[in-house]
Amino acid sequence: MLSRQSSRPYTVGSFRMKLALFKQFIQEFTYVDEELNPEERQQILQARLTNGKSIEIISMYYRIYH
Repeated sequence: MLSRQSSRPYTVGSFRMKLALFKQFIQEFTYVDEELNPEERQQILQARLTNGKSIEIISMYYRIYH
């Protein structure tokens, strides 16, 4: 008798765990000091998104949690 593999890549529990890790990653990546004005916050976030580090960080999280 052949066993059928599920076409779903995650179980409910593993998906929730990965989602929680992703939410934590986004919070850490986008955290900016509350005392900065909106323009300073935008500059910092833009710098994080446009330099190569953001790709490296995302790749690292993907390798660890995928």
